[in-house]
Amino acid sequence: MRLLGFTLVVSLSALGSDIPGLINELGSPRYAQREQASTALEKLGRQAMPALKVGRRAKDPEIRNRSGVIFDRIETLLLINPTISPMVAADLPADLALDHLSNQYGLNVRLLEPNPVNSLPRIAIPAGESLPFWDVVESVARQAGLEIQTEPAISDSGGEGRSNGSISLYRLPPGTTLSPSSVSGPFRVSLDTMTRLLERNYLADGGVTIGAGADPARFSAGIGRSSDRFQLNLIVMAEPRMRIAVAGPAQLTVASDDLGNSMISDTSSGEAREPEPFVSRNVPSKSGVGLVSLRMRFPTNPGRVVKTLKGMIPLTVSTRKEDPITIRLAEAPGKSFRTTNSLITVHEVKVEPNLSEFLIDFSLKALVSLTQGVFDQDPFSIALQTGLSNQIELVDQGGSGVSRWSIASQTTDPGGVRMTIRVAAGQNKPVDLRVYDLVTVDTQAQFSFTDIPLP
Repeated sequence: MRLLGFTLVVSLSALGSDIPGLINELGSPRYAQREQASTALEKLGRQAMPALKVGRRAKDPEIRNRSGVIFDRIETLLLINPTISPMVAADLPADLALDHLSNQYGLNVRLLEPNPVNSLPRIAIPAGESLPFWDVVESVARQAGLEIQTEPAISDSGGEGRSNGSISLYRLPPGTTLSPSSVSGPFRVSLDTMTRLLERNYLADGGVTIGAGADPARFSAGIGRSSDRFQLNLIVMAEPRMRIAVAGPAQLTVASDDLGNSMISDTSSGEAREPEPFVSRNVPSKSGVGLVSLRMRFPTNPGRVVKTLKGMIPLTVSTRKEDPITIRLAEAPGKSFRTTNSLITVHEVKVEPNLSEFLIDFSLKALVSLTQGVFDQDPFSIALQTGLSNQIELVDQGGSGVSRWSIASQTTDPGGVRMTIRVAAGQNKPVDLRVYDLVTVDTQAQFSFTDIPLP
């Protein structure tokens, strides 16, 4: 068996008696033993990550390479699995319940004004050794009659000091009910609206004159035609620690009413072909929320409710890796800096005297593809689609995040992006630029609803 060396073994010994031996076995001359150690370390998950981080610096190339591969696999699995936390049963006033969730998950759980916390009922915190994030948050929200809104982590660490983002809860108007929701791993899918639009074209009776040069046959093709559009609108929400972008058409796998009628659009019949399901790609910047619309079929003789509704939404998700590089802005112009996945070149840092704005001109270039999915052609599309603030952070002299900044100009190419960041007047002057690598993966958010009233 190859050894890591005295320094590495000592640094691993505090992490658990089995893990150092498994790291050593990654360099075994026997292939089967190397594979067995790799599998065992991967199963240990987060517990093995500190040791694997050390293993990536080992002199033995086999240990070094395998440690890196296993570390990346665990990091990806942690991204697409729900955050798990033990909970002790408690019956608390609403403000203490929200503080409890904030401390447990390292984020802000807050009530949006003007709803005073003391107007809410007491909250029963569920108990369990391994409760998923959304199960706990949904339990609290429904007890208090509150709806949920996520705000992913952005560069405002100096403001509220939570690196994992925020959950905002707000009370709906009297007489309204909470939207149906479905939890799938780190994702929460809620039903926004179900819309049916009946339309008939009466153009022939309208006396409209066909413009010069128009094709009369094509213009009159729609006269007298009717349409029946039945559409489902969903909101997919990620845990605040991640950003998401909708990565393709959503799919319905089961959709039927209480009479057994199928509600999935039939594109194989002799009727006019339905348009393909439409998916909104207008995902807001810095967002952990995606908006999805898809077409359904309204039965000729419908029941009263959608009895079963199941499907999936393809997503590209990303979150920051640990250990960013820190660039001192005063010394950075004309220099390049490298992370594992990116090359950053700072071109200019200056103050605009007329507007008292602070400007930073820099380039980010991908050294490796961030994802093997929908964004392959432009490795930085995921950063731009889901918020550049997921990858960069501005910090002032006191170590607090500078939150109010915007992109003044931007040009992109297949290899990267060059942009100028503008820091608004009145903000503390940034002294450091932190750049994070991203963990990015393609995955799916499953959804399942029952007994949804038909429009």
